[in-house]
Amino acid sequence: MRKAVLVIVLLALALPASARVGAGMRLGFQDPSFCINLMGDFEITPNIDITADFDMILSYAFIGQFTGNFKYMFNLSGVNPYAGIGAGLVFGGGGVAFSLPFHVGMQLPLGANFYLDADVRPCLWIGEGTYFSFGFIAGVVYFF
Repeated sequence: MRKAVLVIVLLALALPASARVGAGMRLGFQDPSFCINLMGDFEITPNIDITADFDMILSYAFIGQFTGNFKYMFNLSGVNPYAGIGAGLVFGGGGVAFSLPFHVGMQLPLGANFYLDADVRPCLWIGEGTYFSFGFIAGVVYFF
């Protein structure tokens, strides 16, 4: 336990002072149904973000998806498009699968550290078989 705390403290000290942390909620569609997404965003540099997503896909049975993602932000004036890739797990509906999501999206500043975040997410689920899932979500992210 002490080693884990030490690693976290050392990582925090090594990060630039400009690093921001964000949290948000987005709604949309992730095949096969409606999706509620909770996300955390950690900006390492102005162009590199690490995010964590938890998706609640409300289908015939609850499907959950937890992913960690790497995103590259293209900083343009007024809009911040991004592209990225992630890895994680999909569970529910009778099994567990590996998730490989791809992200293409943008963040639009709304003011006072709020951003509209819209994301198109093709995703490959690999378990007992391989399944392609397509999704799109949009919502608000707040950066502290």
